[in-house]
Amino acid sequence: MSLLDPSHPFAQVDVDQWELAVSKANEIHLATLIAAGVAVLAWLSRVVDNTPLLGGGRPRVTPRASIGWWFVPIASFVMPYRIVADIWRRLAANATEARLAILSAWWILWVVGGIVDYVVLWLPAPTTLADARLQIEVDALAIGLQALAGVLLIVIIRELERRALARADALEVGSPPQPGAQAGPPARADAPAAGGQLG
Repeated sequence: MSLLDPSHPFAQVDVDQWELAVSKANEIHLATLIAAGVAVLAWLSRVVDNTPLLGGGRPRVTPRASIGWWFVPIASFVMPYRIVADIWRRLAANATEARLAILSAWWILWVVGGIVDYVVLWLPAPTTLADARLQIEVDALAIGLQALAGVLLIVIIRELERRALARADALEVGSPPQPGAQAGPPARADAPAAGGQLG
């Protein structure tokens, strides 16, 4: 019954097996993030490039910068959100579509999930059942937050694609812009943000 005691110590073989399992899980997690990241960045660069052609005005950053800002320390906690929010507003047909609630939820979940995931990497190998349980719970929290962020990002991408197609169709048939549609956001549509031209 001692094995059910949370304070029961792990043997060295148990610690080694745990570290191997965690290492493999982290490799799979990282590979998934890289594959998804490449696809998202390629999409984001394309939508930034296409926004002026769809009557959305000039975005705050260039297509290359929309990728580069994700890799700039400190700024990467803010700039990617601002870039997506800028495109979200520019392709909005009205004030309701310009609201940023879903974008804010996505970004908060993503950032917090990333921070929790980073904490997991620095947790020492468990020496007791209680330690192992804590690490599993923290790791599950990180994965859960990032998974929710991923679901919201899919919703955001689909909505932006819908808006882009609607604008493209309107331009193709020569229809006038929808009420509320502008060449960019309501204020300072063509004013680039400071430092926006990264690349």
